[in-house]
Amino acid sequence: GDRGWTGQMAVDAAAFPGAAATEAAKAGSAHVDMAELQRRPGGMVAGQGVHVVHLHHQPRHLTKQEEAKAMTVFMTLFILMMLAQCLLVYWKKKRYRSYQQVTLFGLWLIPFLFSTSLHFWRLLSAWSLWTACSSYVIFRATRKPLPDRTP
Repeated sequence: GDRGWTGQMAVDAAAFPGAAATEAAKAGSAHVDMAELQRRPGGMVAGQGVHVVHLHHQPRHLTKQEEAKAMTVFMTLFILMMLAQCLLVYWKKKRYRSYQQVTLFGLWLIPFLFSTSLHFWRLLSAWSLWTACSSYVIFRATRKPLPDRTP
């Protein structure tokens, strides 16, 4: 239908002194059609500030069916979160050592996974340095007999 975002965008005509902006000014419009600028070779000039204006954006209200579906999804996720929390508490109570090992492994692994997938190379570098230093300390601390110079 005619509800919601229609996909039309415009830019402020003052930002583009080119032909598209001139045509828009002649037509009495304060905006330039974004599609028109992208069609023209050199229409968008690098380094110029662009003020994007969204056209025809009307608030969209959910239908009764969509509201019911959204509520079902929300309640399902809420109940699953509550169940997962109860299972974590039960696991921690019954198998404390495995709970501690798995959560420690997760706390070590999750930053690596996120920084790799999101290409946060500085975080990955810091994580690698921290892992190397921690590994060295753990290695030194687990030697028998414990050396005097162990940190």
